[in-house]
Amino acid sequence: ENRGWNYWIVDFRGKNARLIHDSGDYPVGHDISVLDIDRDGRSEIIQNLHTFWFFDNLSSSDSPLIEIVFRYDPKKGKYVPGNPFFEDYVLRDIERLIKKGSVLEVVLTYIYAGKENEAWEFYDREYDLADKAEKKTRIKKALAEDAVYKFVSK
Repeated sequence: ENRGWNYWIVDFRGKNARLIHDSGDYPVGHDISVLDIDRDGRSEIIQNLHTFWFFDNLSSSDSPLIEIVFRYDPKKGKYVPGNPFFEDYVLRDIERLIKKGSVLEVVLTYIYAGKENEAWEFYDREYDLADKAEKKTRIKKALAEDAVYKFVSK
């Protein structure tokens, strides 16, 4: 769910202005960051995923805000979710998250990095509360409805 505003990035080169990123296409928010992660001369766009903000009655401070890296896709002519292309970057803090004990945040970080098997293995090993099966079902339902997940998992 978008909570406030959209960021648009427009390419003004050429005769016609072209929208190359609309953050409203995905459930992302908070500030936008621009960084050339792979040092290829084309910047990536980073925003936080809001799909799991307040998930299962979590507070704002306990909600996982997973970084989504958007990369420019020349075939589509716009920025698209690309976490699996930037695995080193998106998993750079995974050990800290594991030590912090945030199972949901670790699972989601792995999933959006394209490492779904590792994510669910971690979940099955580390989540030990009585609602384990029900929570997994709720997570999978939220993922199935999430535009970023649909894009990176295909």
